[in-house]
Amino acid sequence: MIREKKSDARMLFCKASFICWHLWLARNDLLFQKKERSTTEVLNHALSAFMEFSDIHFPQLLPTIEHSIYTLKYPNDRQSLDGFLVINTDTCLLEDRHLGGIGFSWGTFGDQLSKAYSRDCVFQSVIEGEALAVCEALVSAVEAAYDLILIKSTIELDEMIKSLQTLEVEIRYTLLNPLSSTCILFCSPLSMICHERSSSSPCPPHLGRKASALPRRTQFVSKALARLEELGLA
Repeated sequence: MIREKKSDARMLFCKASFICWHLWLARNDLLFQKKERSTTEVLNHALSAFMEFSDIHFPQLLPTIEHSIYTLKYPNDRQSLDGFLVINTDTCLLEDRHLGGIGFSWGTFGDQLSKAYSRDCVFQSVIEGEALAVCEALVSAVEAAYDLILIKSTIELDEMIKSLQTLEVEIRYTLLNPLSSTCILFCSPLSMICHERSSSSPCPPHLGRKASALPRRTQFVSKALARLEELGLA
């Protein structure tokens, strides 16, 4: 027990040092380069650096801290994520940049599609549309009583969070504060963000190999499937 407490203390101290260092870097950027960084961006970079460090120096420990956001590079050593609902989101913005479409589809590993949804929507950028799609997909999944969710998106979460600053508070809250019983993995091409709202959530440290089994669909396929569902043909 004492050894475990010492290991936890070392890990906590190490994480705090990474956060302090990145806060100092952000301060220098603001003073000398007039470049302002958001709190979320600084925290994500700090935790990303810490996780890379801990993979080498603390390989036996799995950090499980409530209400935290972990940013990891796409790992080479992947574990299975069987049991997770896999969500793909889609966004289409017309050239006039006034009216677009958002949609999402979800299913299980093995490419078994079980739901597709899309609708017209007004937004200003593809990132904003993707954020809306992710939020709507997340709300639907939670309402359907799924507690293990993997969201696949082509946009990094920190960029999505910036776009959410212009959206409704309820939408931003949905993405950043999922229900306490829900474990959400946000997978983008270069990083994985794990939202752990409970230390007992079965959230593994690495992204499973089977996560790529469900390919990303275009907005046209999602919209067609949603239309077939409305007509009772799907």
